[in-house]
Amino acid sequence: MLNDKGFDGKPMLDRVIGVGIAAHEGQLFGIANQLLGLATALGLITICVSAVVMWWRRRPGGTLGVPAARVDGFTIRAPLMALIVCLAILLPVLGASLLVLLGTTRLAARAGA
Repeated sequence: MLNDKGFDGKPMLDRVIGVGIAAHEGQLFGIANQLLGLATALGLITICVSAVVMWWRRRPGGTLGVPAARVDGFTIRAPLMALIVCLAILLPVLGASLLVLLGTTRLAARAGA
């Protein structure tokens, strides 16, 4: 026989998670919750687009506006490198983006040299 519990019969953690999921999905407060999510998404898109526009307007003409490479022999120390590698393993999307960044940096350095 199945035991069917209502919302009040569930443990507190289950109730909190259930309310959080409903809010995240836009089901908690109906259309108001969905409009809040839409406003948040549009705000984030606006910030991303305006950042590119501001950078494009402020950069020096004919260049990307990238700072000059360091010539003092800067290297990443072992503890920082270990932290970066651990985070790249634990967060695969971060690791993939770091590998893409490393590859493009190396290609750009070869093309520029």
